[in-house]
Amino acid sequence: MSEIKFKHYCPQCRPENYEPQQYEGRCSDCAVVFVSTDRTHVRCPRCEAAETRRVAARVRAKRQMFKDIERARAAGVPFENVKRNEVYEKHDWMCGICGEAIDPTLDQDHPKSLTLDHIVPISRGGAHTYANVQPAHRACNVAKADRL
Repeated sequence: MSEIKFKHYCPQCRPENYEPQQYEGRCSDCAVVFVSTDRTHVRCPRCEAAETRRVAARVRAKRQMFKDIERARAAGVPFENVKRNEVYEKHDWMCGICGEAIDPTLDQDHPKSLTLDHIVPISRGGAHTYANVQPAHRACNVAKADRL
């Protein structure tokens, strides 16, 4: 009985000498030729990882937007769907507290990383609207706390 080359085995059932079929493909993003064991891949590993990071960033941003709205709703202040990237672009990635540039590539735990600051804090009755938010370094925002 001959073995089928394209058959995929689970780790427990595959024969000892099994080698998965390799396919050559061209990345749909950067046009680099890559080798994969899955014929359905359309991106090279580098572009696939970049897309995964972009999707994760969008998911985090949406989750944070809902958390901001819930905070405003719980405090009983006016709110709107504030898109953080629009705020950052509008202010040219400059900290609204110290006036220095903000590097958007820094890890969120870094003191100079990007955060959204409420000019009049929600805890002091400030609204969650475009008029009341600005970008800020994490350290600047933490130092400001709930002061005006």
